[in-house]
Parts: sequence; structure tokens; C-alpha cells
Amino acid sequence: MKPRILHLTADYPDLFQPNKTRAIAGLIEGTADQFEHLVISLNREGGLAGAFRPGQLLESRHEDHVFAIRYSSPPAAIAIGPAMAILAKKLAAELQRIGFEPDLIQGHKLTIEGRLAQRLATRFGVPYALTLQGNTDQKLLRWRPDRKARMRQVWSKASGVMTFAPWSADWCAKHLGQRSSPVAVIPCVLPHDALLAPVPSGHLVRTAFHLDFWRNKNVSTLLDAMARLAPQFPDLRLEIAGNGSPAAVAAIGAKIAKSGLQDRVEMVGPVEPEAIQQWFHDAAVFALPTHRESFGMVFAEALLAGTPVIHPSGCAIDGFFRNRSFARSVMAADPDDLASALAEMLTQQPAIKAELASAQQS
Repeated sequence: MKPRILHLTADYPDLFQPNKTRAIAGLIEGTADQFEHLVISLNREGGLAGAFRPGQLLESRHEDHVFAIRYSSPPAAIAIGPAMAILAKKLAAELQRIGFEPDLIQGHKLTIEGRLAQRLATRFGVPYALTLQGNTDQKLLRWRPDRKARMRQVWSKASGVMTFAPWSADWCAKHLGQRSSPVAVIPCVLPHDALLAPVPSGHLVRTAFHLDFWRNKNVSTLLDAMARLAPQFPDLRLEIAGNGSPAAVAAIGAKIAKSGLQDRVEMVGPVEPEAIQQWFHDAAVFALPTHRESFGMVFAEALLAGTPVIHPSGCAIDGFFRNRSFARSVMAADPDDLASALAEMLTQQPAIKAELASAQQS
């Protein structure tokens, strides 16, 4: 028999929310020949039920290897312990009902699913592992420092920990202490991973994100940096790809108008997933100075597509490409730092893309 792994994650496409990120799905699908996976896909519902009946199973749907549930709970920043305690008991009963006895339980976030994984592992008498989600884990630990002792226990007692990027492991070690065993760095399995050789292009900068998250994606700093560079590069252009609400489109449009870059910046709308790498390929650089980012698959997709990237320091893919010209880190809140990196990427484009071409073969 294959070893059985029970996955607990709020970030898995399911029958309730099919458009969730595929980061965890890629990991599970990529190891399906080695393990028998069962995913409990978590969908939190707030409101009165979340406040007064935390941890209740409101609805469940089982399809293939995914057991999707809706459960009641207040937001994690308000209270998480009571909901996870009650939910663990109810999920254990459901697992026993369907006859799934795990050999390992993996919580795909330290600060939320990790607490649930630890409780279920105790009930089943098996080890548990963690996946670090740097964005959420970092945010919750900063919001709720009173939980640090409990999180330190979940962190230290886990039989194994994996992370998508080195920076999040370093951050957790700094704030929760060093583990006795190392953290495994396992990058996201990408939905689009064609290898396109870099080619020289004009002074075109491209970026892509869901427009509703424009504040976290740091559009303001990117526009400020572009405005600083405009006199130096007469043909400088920025294209922003992504879908979003009318309110988000209007807000970004207002930011562009305020920057005075209407003739240089264009929102091109959504790019089809299967075409995104070719879209990256035609740019001089992909820039996304996000405030918070666990990994950012777009950075990896762009690099494979032959496009150098500018990423934020201390998050996203930071730590993978130290001292490599084709992956520059910048301080997210510093438009001068971003402008300097963009200028270097644009003026030294042939040499940088040549280094990237070599790295693609390694």
C-alpha cells in the first residue's frame, strides 16, 4: 500500500471555490504515484455562525481525492483555537466514517492549518508536517504576537516542514526559534513551465496580478519608479495584465492618471493562462514589487519564459537567485531602489538575458 497522507488546506480548488491557487494542487498531483492523498479543502464561513458556533461543519462535498467542507469560524486574526479544536473532533469522525486512516497529516499553513494538523495527528497517533505560507503566516504572527508560544510549539513539534521559498523558513526561525531538523525548500510546481530562450526587446516592462489586490501588489511604487525613469527612456512603457472588479480597474486608472503616465502605461486585461509565458517573453523585464508574497509563481514562469524579473526583498522568490543579474530584489516601499533596478535591467538587457539563457540550461 502507498503511504496515506491527509492534507489540510484552505488553498485548494474544490467544488465550492474552483478558482483557488493551484500551488498545493501541483504538489499533490506531482506525487500521486508515490502516495495516496486525501485533501480536506477548508472553506471558512463567518457571520453569526462563525462567531457563536465556531468549528461547525456546515456542508461537505466529496469528489475523488478531495473532501471539500464549509465550516464556521471567526477570522483567524480574531480567534482560531476554539474553532480548530471543535473542527478536529468532527473531521476525525468523518475520516473514521469513510475509513481513511492517515500515516501522515500535512497542514498547508503554519498558523491556521498547522493547529488543526497537530490536533488531528494526536487523535490518530501519527506525525504531522507543515507547509509554510509566508504571506499569511507572517501576517498573522505580526497581528497576534500573543499566539507566538503556541505557534512555536506547532513549529518545533512538526516531524517535517517544507517551504516554497527560503525566506519564509528564515523568518520563522528568527521569530520561533531554530528547528532540530532543516526545513525543505520545495518551489511551487508551475502550471506553465515552457522554456523559452531570452531574446532582446525594447524598453517594455510588464507585470501581472489580480487587479483587486493592487495595493498589496504595490502599483503605486511601480508607477513612481516608472515616472522617475521616463525622461531617461523615451520609449519606456509599462503593461499591466490581470482581471479585476470595476472598482479596482478604476482605482488603478486613477493612479496612472495621477502619475502622468497615461501615454506610457496600459492595462491590457487578462491574459489567458496558456499564453502568459509568451506574453512575458516579449518584455525586457517583469517587475512586481509586492509588499507580501509567499512565492509568486509568475516570477518563476517569467524566468522560464526568458524574461528577467524584479522581485521584493524578503518575500516571494527571494533567496533562490542570490547575486544573479536576472533576478533582482528591491525594497518594496522604495521607488528609487526599484527605479535603479529597472534602469540596470533596461540598459544591460543583452548581458542580463545572456546570463539568464545560461542559467536556464542548468
